[in-house]
Amino acid sequence: MTTKEIFGDELHRYTIAHGIKDENVLGFDLTRVETFKERDLRKKVGLMKSDSKTEEEALSNPEKKSIYLYYLNEAKMVTEGNEKGIEDILGNGLYRNNQKHQKAVIGDIKERWNSITQLGRFHAILATTRIVDAIRYYRLLKKEFPELRVAALFDLSNYDDEPDPDDPDNNNSFKEDGLKESIKDYNTRYGTSFSLSTIQSYKKDLSNRLAHKKSYRGIEKQPEKQIDLVIVVNQLLTGYDSKWINTVFLDKTMEQEFIIQTFSRTNRLCGFEKRQGNIVYYRKPHTMRKNIEDALNRYSGEDPYCMLVDKLGDNI
Repeated sequence: MTTKEIFGDELHRYTIAHGIKDENVLGFDLTRVETFKERDLRKKVGLMKSDSKTEEEALSNPEKKSIYLYYLNEAKMVTEGNEKGIEDILGNGLYRNNQKHQKAVIGDIKERWNSITQLGRFHAILATTRIVDAIRYYRLLKKEFPELRVAALFDLSNYDDEPDPDDPDNNNSFKEDGLKESIKDYNTRYGTSFSLSTIQSYKKDLSNRLAHKKSYRGIEKQPEKQIDLVIVVNQLLTGYDSKWINTVFLDKTMEQEFIIQTFSRTNRLCGFEKRQGNIVYYRKPHTMRKNIEDALNRYSGEDPYCMLVDKLGDNI
């Protein structure tokens, strides 16, 4: 039996929108970043659907030309009804094992880091689709942004997260080595002694350090003891509470309650300097924009007033 069957209709629904309006939690500032130009994606799909190797080939054949130009100029980026959008036609394969995309994400994080975290006062989470992606991001960040204090946290019991036989690194050994590397770097940086056999203690220590809780209370005055960025797959995205997190970078697609839960990692109150939770998303950005709108409508009682920070252009 459902709650409604036992108790009848609800008297009132206190949504996240009410919480933001009542200033119990913060609203969200959303930023969509396209790591690939829309026209390039349209061209890629147009060539594929018209069975053409080059644009010249597609345009020189009347039948191919019609198909090519449709996807170049008219097709939707997002799936609507039975018609697949450009992003769904390309799928996650566009991003998987794509160093160009990952370097663009890291470049964007690096460019906005000081302003979005207020010179490192607040911390961030980078959420990825697969363990393999998390490890690659970890290693690229060490190389491209070495001054950042980065840690990785993921569940090795979830070995088969979105298997991909074409990815040479998609194996258990690669994943274990990646987590070992992160733990080793963590031990070196903070003077701890964790290992794979004490992974739960590592997670607890990392979580408390990120939240400035228990033995790490007051470390906002000791930057060298802090974590700037944690890379995760699913860890910390639900139920975790740290007022010192103000940003989530998303390189994964989500829907409905998972969007609300993930966004809510950023919106705990933390003094006047923290004005909003920041969400920056990269993967299938048009699809994510639609998913976000759907989730905000559903979980705000279709009244998302105050949930999103107004952009300057909108205000003007």
